[in-house]
Amino acid sequence: MNFIDCLVGWPGSVHDARVLQNSEIGKDYLFGAEGYLLGDAAYPLKEWLMIPFKNFGQLTQEQKVYNEALSSTRCKIKRAFALLKGRFRKLKYMDVEILEDISLFIMASCILHNICLWREEDIHDMMEEGRNHVNYANDGDGLPGQLEEYGDAAAILYLVDVVQQ
Repeated sequence: MNFIDCLVGWPGSVHDARVLQNSEIGKDYLFGAEGYLLGDAAYPLKEWLMIPFKNFGQLTQEQKVYNEALSSTRCKIKRAFALLKGRFRKLKYMDVEILEDISLFIMASCILHNICLWREEDIHDMMEEGRNHVNYANDGDGLPGQLEEYGDAAAILYLVDVVQQ
């Protein structure tokens, strides 16, 4: 499953509903008869946002079936994030201190994740291509400054630059 909208930039943990509220995709005018977003109980009820019924022990059978179907579908979304974090293990342990670098790395990871899905390629092959280019560009003397410090992040940033050209 690919990512169709990515919003990064807040440090630390931010509530899902706040992210939605501040994103373009969370604006009411973007949805209508064309589609819906799936959410969990943390999200507000909107005409275009499917969230589970709150279970206070009084759900009808239809509401239970709906909640189960919604939960099952949302599991696919969670697997997409798990695959992203599996491809880019650095996402689990971001130690970069500059917020802009963290945001750029996360966005680059999402872009490369989508490219891998579209091209049915392994990210490790793409990363090797990026590392080879960075090493070649520096005459084999190692990676200068930040590139040496960030390692694979340098290869990712190079690949994103290539994709954007």
